[in-house]
Amino acid sequence: MVSFDEKEFLLSWIKKVESRFIPNTISPHRKFYMFTNHESCPYLLWDIKQRIVEKENLQECHAEPYIGDYVGWISHGGAIHIHKDPSAIGENGKRLRHVRYNLFLSVPDEGGIGIYDEKLKYPKEGEYLICESSEYLHGCTEVVGDKPRIILSYGFLVP
Repeated sequence: MVSFDEKEFLLSWIKKVESRFIPNTISPHRKFYMFTNHESCPYLLWDIKQRIVEKENLQECHAEPYIGDYVGWISHGGAIHIHKDPSAIGENGKRLRHVRYNLFLSVPDEGGIGIYDEKLKYPKEGEYLICESSEYLHGCTEVVGDKPRIILSYGFLVP
């Protein structure tokens, strides 16, 4: 999904803006950075989102409006509790699934393993996982060590 050079560029930018990350109040050792403004972020973030839209045929889907798109950072001792995200109701009254496309920029040496629908997922750096977050329980195991789990998470509402 992304080249080595793109991944390294984004990780460098993320480290520069780390002071702008917001701590996750639900669990320690987690923080996030919402990227909603083209001026404050590299254009590459939007280019990657467009690649996902094209590859996954999401042209008719809406951006997920509540959580939005963000960079997620989990350091040593952090994990994501098992949970489901809410779905939404579209203009026609039909239910829309909340689906996230999580692109892994940094995978810890130990832990940080994705859990989707009771199955373990072992992503590689530069690849993304699709998480039907309103349909299945999901989370991740505790990150162990100095290398954080860093993802770009793009959210969509899908019929």
